[in-house]
Amino acid sequence: MFFRSQTYKLGIILIIVFNSITLGFATSSEFSEKFSSFFYYVDMICLWIFIVESILNLYAFRLSFFTSSEKGWNIYDLFIVIISAYISYDFVVLRAFRVFRVLRLLRVVPSMRFVYSTMLFAVPQIISIVMLLLLFYYIYGVLCCSLFATSMNEHFGTLGDCFFTLFTIMTLDGGSAIVKEAMGVYPYAWVIFVSFILICTFIIMNLIIAIIVNSIDEIKKKNEENKM
Repeated sequence: MFFRSQTYKLGIILIIVFNSITLGFATSSEFSEKFSSFFYYVDMICLWIFIVESILNLYAFRLSFFTSSEKGWNIYDLFIVIISAYISYDFVVLRAFRVFRVLRLLRVVPSMRFVYSTMLFAVPQIISIVMLLLLFYYIYGVLCCSLFATSMNEHFGTLGDCFFTLFTIMTLDGGSAIVKEAMGVYPYAWVIFVSFILICTFIIMNLIIAIIVNSIDEIKKKNEENKM
């Protein structure tokens, strides 16, 4: 069937990529002033191609469009097209969200579909790890607020400030200055921050990576079993 051919898939990929590139150029004031009409017509043409494609898919597959093994991706694709059309015609302010059409690449590019499926498969386990991470965040947030708020009110004055500061420290990007400042006032502060980094940055983040790697293996096994 034509809709399942590689030529058809490649054509859709090229249109999505081309539309994404023009949306990117349209954000530049220099280009948007000179080629505003061009960007508008390109956007409308691409949108109508996607709409016609969805209508033809619905006509060709009929009920199986919503019941086949591809139903999840079919509904996802249709949803993206409907939202794109609705935003483009009804909400001028929200037209920036047309860039979400790029997400259609998740369906038509096999490698991206695999990565996306892996992420979805790993979500339940990752949620448990994230909840554990938030628990440690809360514990260390309260601890830092109680210990360091007096002398470092800017970074640890409120629980919200503590969360932001701890996130900065966890990313290991610019957090060293805060840690050194805290240690200058509270010599024991290194114990708090080193333990926080070890638990939240190294142990928990590595657990998330391990879950994703395990999910990749599980999905590969399922795909191999389905082919047999």
